[in-house]
This record gives sequence, C-alpha cells and structure tokens, in this order.
Amino acid sequence: MLVLERHSLPLASIGIVVARGAAQAPAGVAQMTARMLFEDTTRTEGERLRQDLSEMGADWNASAVDDAITIDAKLPAANAGEALRVLTEVLRSRAFREDRIDLKRSQLIASLDHDATSPKGASEKALEAMLYPVGHPYREPAAGYPEAVKRVRRDEMVAFWRASAVPSLTTYIVAGDVDRSAVVTELGTLVGDWSGSGSARTPLPEAGSPAGPRTVVLDHPGDPQAVVRIGWLGPDRDSPEIPKLRTLAATLGQDAAGRVGSLHRALRIERGETYEVRVSIAPRLGASEFVIETAVERDSAGDALRAIFAAIEHVRTKPVDEVELLGTRDILRVREWKSLETCSDVVAALTPVAAYGEPLDTFFRELRGTTSSREELQAVAKRYLGEPSRAVVVVGDAARLNPELEGAGLSDLAVRPLAAAR
Repeated sequence: MLVLERHSLPLASIGIVVARGAAQAPAGVAQMTARMLFEDTTRTEGERLRQDLSEMGADWNASAVDDAITIDAKLPAANAGEALRVLTEVLRSRAFREDRIDLKRSQLIASLDHDATSPKGASEKALEAMLYPVGHPYREPAAGYPEAVKRVRRDEMVAFWRASAVPSLTTYIVAGDVDRSAVVTELGTLVGDWSGSGSARTPLPEAGSPAGPRTVVLDHPGDPQAVVRIGWLGPDRDSPEIPKLRTLAATLGQDAAGRVGSLHRALRIERGETYEVRVSIAPRLGASEFVIETAVERDSAGDALRAIFAAIEHVRTKPVDEVELLGTRDILRVREWKSLETCSDVVAALTPVAAYGEPLDTFFRELRGTTSSREELQAVAKRYLGEPSRAVVVVGDAARLNPELEGAGLSDLAVRPLAAAR
C-alpha cells in the first residue's frame, strides 16, 4: 500500500496495480479481462457499479499492459472511502458473466481494427514485431490481435485473474486530500480477510535479434505525411545502464543548451520539418526499448532520417558537451518532478514501482536526477544504438517514400500494406 497525502485540492486518485499482465497470459486474455472488470461482480450488477461511481463524481478505468493490470479512479476526496469499497469489489468479486463477454470482445476488436489503420498505432506494432523474435510476449501488443481476441474464453480469464489478483501481487496507491490512517483502516476492513497465493511470473525468453528486414514501409497511398519510428533493444529495467539511456534520450530529444546535433534542434528549429521529436526509453523485464518517433512531410522523410542517423552517430563517436549535459540534467529533473504534479500523476508514476516490486528509494533517487558522465553516455550509445541492431518503420505513401529512404542509405526495404503491421 502506498498512500501520499496532498491537501492542496479536495481531490483523490486511487490506483490498484495487479503485477501480472499481457506477457503472463495467452494473447488477448489480459486485455479482455481488464475490459470485463467493471461489468458484474458476484454481488452487484455492472450497471449499478458504474452508476455508483458516477454519483461519486468519479472517472474510472481498467487497462492491461505487458506486465500489469491497473484499476484507476479519480474523484472528489470526500468519496475516496466509498470508491475504495467499489474498486475492491471489482478487484475481488469478478463474475465474468458469459453473456457480457461477446459485447466486450466486439468492442475490443473494433478498437484494434481502428488502431490497425492508424499510422501511429500501426508503426508501434510493426516496430515491436521487428525488435522481438516470434514467440516473445513483447512482440504481441498488450491488447492482442483480433484473431487472438476472438479465441479468448471465459475460463482463461477466470484462471488468469484467480492466479493474478491476489494479495502478494496487488498494490493499492492512494494520493490526494486523504488521511493516511483513515485509508489504512478502510483497506484493513476491505482486504483484511483476503488470502491466496499467486502464480510465479513466467520466465521470458531471450529477446535476441529476430531475423527479417530492418526497414519496413507501411504503405498508406496518398498520405502527405510520413510517420517515422526507429528502435533498438536495450538492457533489462534493473540494469544500471537504464538511467544513462534515459539521460541520452533526453539529450537527443530536447533542445538541451542548444546543441546543434540534438534532434529537437536539427529537425524542428533548423529544418522546420516536424512539430515534435520524441525520444524515449521503455524499460521492461528482460529488455528495454529505445525509440525515436516523429512525423514529417513526406518529401522531407529522407532528410529527416539522415539527420537522425547523424545525431545517433555523433553521440556514439563523441562525448556530449559538458554544458549540454548540465542542461539535460536540469530538463530531466524538472520533467521528473512534474510527473508528480497532480494526484493522478503520482498514481501513474508509482504504478511501475508497484508492478515491478521496486524499492521506493530507487524511485526517489531517479527523481533527484542523473549523475551520468559524458563518457558513460557515449559508451551506452555505442553499445546499444548501432546500425545492425536498428529497426526502422516508416508509414506513408511507399511510391513517393522509397526514393527518399534509399537516399538516406536505407536499402532492402520491405513494403507492406498499412493494416499488415504485424
């Protein structure tokens, strides 16, 4: 249980984190389970549950990611105790009524079909399929694919939830205008009789480097824009190199002290080719993903890719400037403290801590900022951001894009329809 009192506004956010997700279940099962959580319990009809939360002024949601399922609510703090009761019933008393499954299945499939035609969603799926070998859980999107969702059965959801929603794998996070002792007392009443042991986390296979093309174009004829997504696999989330890669991502993605080679400066300020360049590191069990993503005008795609590749090569071959690194540290410090700005931000920031069972001192050490040196940043860039391990996905009009990509040094292009992102 993690409780943070914050009395500036009469609001509260509640998160319940179950430390098992899509990587620990058959394809589609975790997401279908999450979608069924606010349906009927063994004691209350789903419509009554949702009406009760609405009358409390709550916004609520349940979702599945690779390594966790989360149940969240944001509401006036005066109703936090009652919301804890409802959310605990959702957690502990699932009915998984057979007559509700088909509706939720059709809703999920419709959402997946929409994502399949979205350049951003399709590029995300295609990149993960390029980074992970066949059979690795992270290769599959947490929501699954339509064909897998169609096969999900009630008994699979029941078995997954029975093995996952247990005390040892579940953490409550409460932040806002609440009294900690009152929250502890309320939860003691709600879960004091709760027992059960969860299943061990399924060992993940080695991520490795899958065979196949390293550049994929998802054809979207007539699109005047190109969505670019570039990725590399990095180390396990517990690796001491994760903070260094996080610092490197900020150095590349931000205009840190005006470095000419930063992607933000090169693509947005100098060239005016994009509104945003995002560089991120997503640490997970067994592997992390270092990703660069942007959207540019179609006829600027080749130039944008050359600028990205040049910036990566620069940080691989030369230490970043000391003044620039100081600027990056300031950016990270501000960004990380801003991640605790609202009660909902606090719950979101602490969710990975709960999902992966990490100590709070590690979390707060990261908030205080990085101490990575220039040489350490160069070393991790050289180790992880090489060309052979690079995967590139571009979504757009293939007929117009292919000459641009070849001009950027990308050959052996695999062209696929947009909907065939897998």
